[in-house]
Amino acid sequence: MVTFEAFLRGVAKIKSEAPTYREGGDGSDGTCDCIGLIIGAIRRAGGRWTGTHGSNYAARFAVDGLFRQVDAADLEPGWLVFKALGPMDAGYDLPDKYRAGGAAYTGDVMDYYHVGIVTGVEPLAIIHCTKGGGVDGVTVDTRQGDWRYAGPCALVTYAADTDSPEGGDTSMETRRAVVVSEDGNPVKLRSTPSTDKPYLAKAPVGTAVEVMQDAQGWAQVRLSSGQVGYMMTKFLAFEGAEDAPESGQDAPSGETFEAEVLDRLEDIQRTLDAVLDAVTNG
Repeated sequence: MVTFEAFLRGVAKIKSEAPTYREGGDGSDGTCDCIGLIIGAIRRAGGRWTGTHGSNYAARFAVDGLFRQVDAADLEPGWLVFKALGPMDAGYDLPDKYRAGGAAYTGDVMDYYHVGIVTGVEPLAIIHCTKGGGVDGVTVDTRQGDWRYAGPCALVTYAADTDSPEGGDTSMETRRAVVVSEDGNPVKLRSTPSTDKPYLAKAPVGTAVEVMQDAQGWAQVRLSSGQVGYMMTKFLAFEGAEDAPESGQDAPSGETFEAEVLDRLEDIQRTLDAVLDAVTNG
């Protein structure tokens, strides 16, 4: 994994070197292609790319949740963005290994023929490497156009900046919490403290998270995978927080906290079982 900042620095460095377009290039020899811009940036950031040199591979195996038919307002800096064709579109040329029966078939038969990186959202900036239309190398799109598929790169840690939401606690001392949900459904990890943005991942009930900061009903958390995002605090049981003993009593130990969370989860499960029984038995 490489950091978000190091990844974008790698992209900017390759762009500054003005490589020309060549399939298979990654910016290391003065040439580059669209996926090579991403691979080269990851390598310059100290990471490794062990998969296929191709945008179809990236869309399927190097994106942590691919969002489809996104709007420009949904995009986040550092995300990978793709142009794609469907089986009935002119120019469709999906390699056989990604088709039904192929070794890399995932059920997705879109042909992700071009990839870029979002480096800015206000205003929009998508850096990519291409050839044609008077361009031979790295260029920047300022309109979304056909960039309709997007998601965070699975090889990049998107640690958000350290500024807390307005009015929040700016302390960077972290706490522990466990994901809870009264209906038992997984809780969404979002890229920003808002339900208007696409979610990055879903965390099952009982998932332990590191809380980096919280304010105004949202918490910035880190999953065990290193992925950083935001969750609503109502879906988190904080260690030593609201369920802590009254003043004068000892705060619960980590083991006690985990036991209390398990008790809460068992209570939720019993409630769900009772509701299901009532529905089943009329």
